[in-house]
Amino acid sequence: PLSLHDALPMSERPVQSSDYMDIDIEDIDRPGHFLCKNMRFEVNVNKMGKWMVDLVLGKNIGDVVEGVSEKSEDIDPKVEFKATKCRITIKAIKEANLPEVNDALAKKVGVETKERLLERIKTSLEKQAQEKVKNILRARLEEKLIETYPLDVPNSLVQSEIKNRLQYLK
Repeated sequence: PLSLHDALPMSERPVQSSDYMDIDIEDIDRPGHFLCKNMRFEVNVNKMGKWMVDLVLGKNIGDVVEGVSEKSEDIDPKVEFKATKCRITIKAIKEANLPEVNDALAKKVGVETKERLLERIKTSLEKQAQEKVKNILRARLEEKLIETYPLDVPNSLVQSEIKNRLQYLK
């Protein structure tokens, strides 16, 4: 598996898709307030917002770009979203240094052979997909239950849950 230390620093070329980059994101409307500092992102629309990918592609270390955040399609439409004017400073660009998948790698991660490693990866991905389906079905069931059997929830509980979910999304 790729660790944070397995990324090779790149300084000779601009940001490309699938690179990793270390960035600061500052809220332009609140100077000095950083949404993240020295945070590593994979330059990939599945890992960070498309608006952000569009801003950084082709930029170099030290470049500063500005834009407005956009709500991602995978965020629950019920969650309140506030667009934020952001200033992104690119501090490092890195390229993944992926090892060759062979028996030696398998042994490093505690598996006997390459074939067994691939089998374990496949099993893990299948479990993740099944869990995702379960979560979707669970959420649909919750929605139906709430529609069918409405109940009053204390405001303090609602506010606490909103705070927890917003913190998770950050």
